[in-house]
Amino acid sequence: MTLSNVVWTCGLLALLHLQGSSSKVALQAPRFRQPREGRTGELELTDGSETFEVVQEGLPLCQQILATYSFANSYGVPYVGSYAPPSCDFNRVTWNLTVTSNGTQYDRLGTVWLGDIEVLHTSTAEPSGGAISWIYLKACLETAQEQRIIFDLGNSITATNTAAYNITLTVTHYAEANASAPADLIIPISKRLSSQDLPSAFSTPGDDATNIFWWSNVLSSDVNALPDYGELYGYSPFREVQLFIDGSLAGVAWPFPIVFTGAEDEIDITPWLPLLCDRNSHTFSLKVAGLANGNGTVGVSGTVGSYWLLSGKIFIWYDEKGHFTNGTVPQINAPALDVRITTTGPGGSGDTVKLYYQVNVQRELEVTSTVKTSNGSQPRV
Repeated sequence: MTLSNVVWTCGLLALLHLQGSSSKVALQAPRFRQPREGRTGELELTDGSETFEVVQEGLPLCQQILATYSFANSYGVPYVGSYAPPSCDFNRVTWNLTVTSNGTQYDRLGTVWLGDIEVLHTSTAEPSGGAISWIYLKACLETAQEQRIIFDLGNSITATNTAAYNITLTVTHYAEANASAPADLIIPISKRLSSQDLPSAFSTPGDDATNIFWWSNVLSSDVNALPDYGELYGYSPFREVQLFIDGSLAGVAWPFPIVFTGAEDEIDITPWLPLLCDRNSHTFSLKVAGLANGNGTVGVSGTVGSYWLLSGKIFIWYDEKGHFTNGTVPQINAPALDVRITTTGPGGSGDTVKLYYQVNVQRELEVTSTVKTSNGSQPRV
């Protein structure tokens, strides 16, 4: 999955957010502000046991409903709407996703996009015959431009799976004193399909969902260890999302299972600015790796099977006008993964067959350079 032919405007700082291919794009993206951690205040998120407040108390708020929709037979049919920023003064945005469902249904994956940039990656609950509801809040991107909203949540109604997912998506705008400076530009790493009213995630080949419970997959050497149960899913319970810049490993993120609220990982690519600011085209690639073992060896796998959805976004802060950011070429220290595996079985008695395995992985990755900005030279790691 590759974003190629990107020409950079020089910056002071660059961060890549993953929410996790080949397409040529020009550097023409809407100006967004970066997400920010929640603060105490009036808006609340509850998981049934605790309450968390995410907006500073006493701030004036202005709200608008972006979408009210029922996802029934919705595979390949996302909700498409529009967002227009309000006239009130704001520098922070919080999104509220409220979902209700009544009946029986599988858990479903959902993504929300502003144009070609993914702003929410989530999973539903798995209702089992009764009514259920939940609320999810997220400090999110701020944009001063009108944008297309695409909410993709594939669902299917059958005689057995009777439940639709009824959503209300609300956005709250507010102004916070002493707020940190927003990014000047965000570049999406995605398929850029919003002009076709489609979500823009990359996906690994196939649709047989061999990675839906990747954190419980077995070692590749054990996929046939329980023949009575058929072939098991392999490549171990370890996954690593890798970022390559011009073919060199630039950063990694170790994902966690998506349960309700999803996850987002951040990679600081500031040490790469001296390279990225040379006014040439550069390629960003994302890869999902696992472990492959056999014949007494273990290493990073070239594939993990299917099915992964990935996207990213690059946050850029500009340097002072008239200054050209430069510096030293990034130096990469990336020793091989340190992998330790323990496995026992299969064994057991009667109808119970057990396979035990433990995987411990350690990774070192260091990228260093000196970045010369309008404030002088700064070592970056």
